[in-house]
Amino acid sequence: MNLIEKLTAQHNVKVVFKKYEDTDAFVMGRVIFLNPDLYEPRLNWHFCHELAHILLDHSADNISRENEKEADEYAAGLMLPEEEFRPLVNSLTLEELKESFPYASWEVIARRILRYNPAVLTIFDDKKLTYRGAPEGYTFPVKITKPELDLIRRCFALCTHLGDEFEGLMMRGYYIDEGRRVKRVILLTRVVD
Repeated sequence: MNLIEKLTAQHNVKVVFKKYEDTDAFVMGRVIFLNPDLYEPRLNWHFCHELAHILLDHSADNISRENEKEADEYAAGLMLPEEEFRPLVNSLTLEELKESFPYASWEVIARRILRYNPAVLTIFDDKKLTYRGAPEGYTFPVKITKPELDLIRRCFALCTHLGDEFEGLMMRGYYIDEGRRVKRVILLTRVVD
């Protein structure tokens, strides 16, 4: 039983797989409509996000930025439940966590790590910065440091995962090419204890 089947049965919702021109997912009542052409981790994410709106009792006519943020957090918990995920965060690398939770995307896992193990998360897609952030209340340099950028460039050049330490910082870069047109590096930067 895959993640969608499991959660559909558990929460008494229905799923309709149908491609619509202007959206990949939406919800009507307790029915979640999903684009079946999506990459599996993306499909799972959209399902969990829409299920979160149902479970949080969000009204379709009142979807605010706050509701979207709340649904994202809830969806991450549905995909990577705290009781299963949290015990592994400090003992496994991002790569090992991805192997343990193959139905979740690298990015969802990386963002969920931040909930339990503060770090700065930086994402480059096709050598362009697409995300840089940290947990709420965590102070970090908004601008990427030279050692971080050097490690990201090396990950892209060598097409591999790499780690490095620099002046009290532990950096781990993950090169990701899943054959979907985008080559990505996810970098987690932490203070060395």
